[in-house]
Amino acid sequence: MEDKQTTTNFGNIPEPAADNELSHELSRLQRCVDRQLRRCIEKHVDQSGIYRGQHMLLMWLGHNPGATQAQLAKARDISPAATTNALQKLEKDGYILREADEEDCRINHVQVTDKGQKVIEQSLQTFQKIDEEMYQGFNEEELLQLKSFYERILHNLKIKVEEEE
Repeated sequence: MEDKQTTTNFGNIPEPAADNELSHELSRLQRCVDRQLRRCIEKHVDQSGIYRGQHMLLMWLGHNPGATQAQLAKARDISPAATTNALQKLEKDGYILREADEEDCRINHVQVTDKGQKVIEQSLQTFQKIDEEMYQGFNEEELLQLKSFYERILHNLKIKVEEEE
């Protein structure tokens, strides 16, 4: 049997043979979009001077000022030890401050410094620019339809995960 793969103009990614299901093609495209989006974001994060994992923590802290290390670890689903290590590096580099709780010195509250806030603000601007570029050429109706599709896909996946637990 002859291989019927062709190449698209999406970065020379081979298309599946004609007999594959449309759902496989959509999944493949979704992975390609996700990979390309990650590359755009990682390029920015690399320029910020902090590691990707630390960047994600810093962004979360920007939306949750004064959160405790335990809250951060739980929200980001990482171990307390990994959280401590990442925060030590962020604190050493001047992006955050950790302050002991007045009533329980075992609890640390985390505050973003001015230096950390600048990284957050630059990141938000970059993310907005990436979003605008990613959805360039789509009208509002198309974006609302895409949003609806993503919500349905997410719902289906959540049900699948719950069934398997």
